[in-house]
Amino acid sequence: MDPRLQGLAAQLALQSKLFLNCLDGVTDDAAAVRAGGTTNNMAFLAAHLVDSRHWLARVVGTIAFLVHHEAYHIGQLALLRRYTGSPAMSYR
Repeated sequence: MDPRLQGLAAQLALQSKLFLNCLDGVTDDAAAVRAGGTTNNMAFLAAHLVDSRHWLARVVGTIAFLVHHEAYHIGQLALLRRYTGSPAMSYR
């Protein structure tokens, strides 16, 4: 893993554990309670966090696809380079 991402990965791992710890043993009735009657309840916040994490995964899955997509087309360029008589692509 890129060292620049290790801190974020560690933070996400910790937050995943804390998220589960916050909800451990909470009943559906307790999760529906709105403090003061108007604030978000635990059920809403949990769903919101899961949705946010899903969005993050899609953004990551999209970046991974685009990186692979680029590599695929570079391979095609290398093949066509040879097909048209040029020397093999260099890794220099």
